[in-house]
Amino acid sequence: MNVEASPRLAMEPVSIDLNAEPIVDSAELVNRGQIIDRMLEVMPSQEELSPLEHDYLRNLTDRLVSVTGAHAVNEYDRYRTIGERHIDLDEQAVRTKHQGKTILVTGGTGQIGTALMHELERYNPGRLISLTRGKTPVADPTIQAEYWHADISDGEAVKAVIEQTQPDIIYHLAAQKHPSIAEQQIPETLTTNILGTNNIIEAAKQASVPQIVHASTGKALRPHSPDTYAASKKASEWLMSTAAQEGDTLISSARFTHVADNSVFGRKLHGWIDDEAPIRLHGPDILFYLQSSRESAQLLLAASLEAEPSKFNMLALNNLDYPVNLTDIAVGALAKTRGRSPIYFSGYEPGYEETPYPHLYDPMLAGEVSPLISGLEAHDSNSAKATPQIDTFSLGFGDATELRKYVDRLYNNQQSATPQQLKTDLDDLSWSLLDARLKAVPTEVIDRTAKRIARQPSQTADADHHRTDQVLLANSSFEPIIDLSTAKT
Repeated sequence: MNVEASPRLAMEPVSIDLNAEPIVDSAELVNRGQIIDRMLEVMPSQEELSPLEHDYLRNLTDRLVSVTGAHAVNEYDRYRTIGERHIDLDEQAVRTKHQGKTILVTGGTGQIGTALMHELERYNPGRLISLTRGKTPVADPTIQAEYWHADISDGEAVKAVIEQTQPDIIYHLAAQKHPSIAEQQIPETLTTNILGTNNIIEAAKQASVPQIVHASTGKALRPHSPDTYAASKKASEWLMSTAAQEGDTLISSARFTHVADNSVFGRKLHGWIDDEAPIRLHGPDILFYLQSSRESAQLLLAASLEAEPSKFNMLALNNLDYPVNLTDIAVGALAKTRGRSPIYFSGYEPGYEETPYPHLYDPMLAGEVSPLISGLEAHDSNSAKATPQIDTFSLGFGDATELRKYVDRLYNNQQSATPQQLKTDLDDLSWSLLDARLKAVPTEVIDRTAKRIARQPSQTADADHHRTDQVLLANSSFEPIIDLSTAKT
């Protein structure tokens, strides 16, 4: 979860003649802020750095390492140890839930899926089945597992697998999880994350599967998101919540944040350093919460224990420690390896939120519950029965007839609609989801947010933030003392 983004990236790059500039004036650049400001001033707008720009940024980076290296090394070491964390679960309760059962894991060859398969194997299931498209090699196979292949966006194939295997529990992890790729592959992402989830639910109903455990993302806590990945996962939460409320199947879910030992950034970072290539960061002040693959797998196991009839209980780790700063991680890695790569603040890729919604958390509750639970959700949170390391709350939605129509349209139009049409429909769905969610939130909770908005409307340039303000105010009983009718929409 991106919890902070630097406003400095909004500035236009300053045209500086590097041939006329000294490489680095050490006497002038004495702290982190000054060095980073200089790096942003000379930030080129092109994708590739010229040799002169490369050398200029590398010398500024060397200066940054010399000024902040000791602190950054400590942060880098902390980042590396996050991958070793685990959750203390009730081992007997988990064993009772899974021993002798048929367990099916969609996405069982991914990083978290593999970790989950290994965790499940410890509890002696009767059958352990991984269901994937077969495009990801099984890097670390589970000894007793069966590896089946089917695309979850193919409803008939999913139905056939579930009818044949008759699972007692389905762990649904399969999804397009990369925000940038999701923007490049909108039809594929929607058919996987939304239709694929719907296919799992419908096939499970027809086969009378007793339980589904769903994997979600911290990005789904946003009231509204224009990003394809976050919006599609929020829609998958709604699908699961609706199915859970029908009462036939136990359904629960877990929200993950960035997984430290599955970090794309971590792999890229050391590749860049080995090649002395530019280390590309979105911005200098971006903070991320992290958890480990094993924590993620154990969070899903805990979710299986927290399921209740007719409720959709959502779980998230309570204490994620304080977030890491990617610039510190990069500087720490350079200091430890004596690397000579320049750090280049290259701006945001599509699919990443530059500035978080300002009213995401309720100050009355923030810090007391998981940062993956929003202010509209935290009022209902409690410590999980499985362990106090986890928070849980029940995620519900009001009447959503129009939302079902959207899913039907997606089924009917997935082949004929353009990516932009699908994106527009997804945005309409996201706003409808916010309306449906607010129907299930107590008025006093919405009012607390509305009062904060009235005192200080969103000051960002993000039109979605201003529209979210308006939606929250319209759903509250609070009478604002300001006129937001001129806000950007």
